Amino acid sequence: MTSSEGGGLHAYAALLRRPHVAPFLLGGVIIQFPYAMVNMALLIGARDVYGSYSSAGVATAVMSSAGAVIGPTIGRLIDRHGQSRIASLVGAFWIASILGLGLVLVLGLPYWALLLVVVMLGVSVPGGSLIRARWRVALRSEPGSMPLALSLTSVAEESMWVLSTPIATSLATLVHPLAALAFGIGTILIGLRMLADRTFQPEPLRAASRSRPLPLDEAAPPSAEEADSAPHGDPGAVGAREGARRAKAPEETLWTGTFVVLLAVLVFYGAFQSTTGIAIVAFAQERGMQAWAGSVSACFSAGSMIGALVYGMRRWPGALWARGEAGVPYSLADACQDHLLGLAIEESARTGREVVTEIEAWATGV
Repeated sequence: MTSSEGGGLHAYAALLRRPHVAPFLLGGVIIQFPYAMVNMALLIGARDVYGSYSSAGVATAVMSSAGAVIGPTIGRLIDRHGQSRIASLVGAFWIASILGLGLVLVLGLPYWALLLVVVMLGVSVPGGSLIRARWRVALRSEPGSMPLALSLTSVAEESMWVLSTPIATSLATLVHPLAALAFGIGTILIGLRMLADRTFQPEPLRAASRSRPLPLDEAAPPSAEEADSAPHGDPGAVGAREGARRAKAPEETLWTGTFVVLLAVLVFYGAFQSTTGIAIVAFAQERGMQAWAGSVSACFSAGSMIGALVYGMRRWPGALWARGEAGVPYSLADACQDHLLGLAIEESARTGREVVTEIEAWATGV
C-alpha cells in the first residue's frame, strides 16, 4: 500500500496488517507502561513514607532529570550496537531499579536512598524511539506513509496512557504501590519479548559504516605519487589513506536551530505534564476522591489520542512549521478543558516528532 491508497481508519488497518509490524508496534507501546506505574507508585509511596507531596515531587523531578540526561546516551548506544542488544541490557537494569524502588519504599530507607534509586530509574527502554526507528526501515520505499505511521504510533501510545494511568492509580491507591511496580515489571518482559522480532530493526551504525561503500570521489584510486610512495604490496598503507579520506567526510550534527526550538517546546510540554500529574493527585486527595485521579489524568491522553487519530487520517497541506504554529493558539484558547488541551498539545508535539525523531530522547524525561 502506498501513502495515497485508502484513507481514514482503513489506512491504519492496512499498516497493522503488514507482516511483522504489529509485534514491534505493540511491543514498543507495552514496554512504556512502567512509566505510569513507576510515577504513580513513586508519588503515592514517597508521600506515605516521607510524609509530603513535596518529597514525592522532588523525587519525581530527579527521576525525570536523570532520564533527560541519560536518555540520549542510551539512544546513541542503540544506534551504534543495535536495538535488541542494548534494549535487553537496559531492560534488565530497569527491572532491577524498579525492584530497588520497591525495597526502599517497603523498608522506609533514608530519603537519600530514594534519590539514588530514582536516578537509576532514569535508565529505561525508549520504546517510542524504537518504534519510530523501525517505521523508517519498514517504510523506506514509502516515505509518504511516515506521517500516517507516526500518527498510528501516537494513537497506540496515548491509548496506553489512557489505560495505564487509571490502572496505576487504582493499584497504587487501592492495593499497594508495590502492585503497580509489579505490573510494570511484567510489561517490560512482555515488551522485550515482542520487540525480539528483528525484521525491521535498523542496522547498527558500526556495522553499516563497515559495509557502506565509499562515495565515488573518496573511492577513487590513489594517485601515481601515492602509489609510488607506498610500499609495494602493503595493504595497510592503502587502508590508512582510505581511513583518512573517510575522516574528512562531513559529519551530520543534531544541534541545528530547528532542533533547539523543537527541544525547547517539548521540554516545556514535558514540564507541564509532570507538574499537572502531581497537582491532579493532590487535588483529588484533598477532595477525598483520590481513586479518580487516574481517570482525570487519562482525559489528557484521550484528547491526544483523538488528535493523533484525526491528524493521521488525511494528508495536511502546508509546511510542518505552519501546522505547529497553528496549534499554539488553540492550546492557549482551550487551556481550561483537559480533553481539548490534550488534542491541541498532540498537534503541536506531532510536528516536532515528524521533523526530528531523535529529539524525544532529550525531551521525554523532562
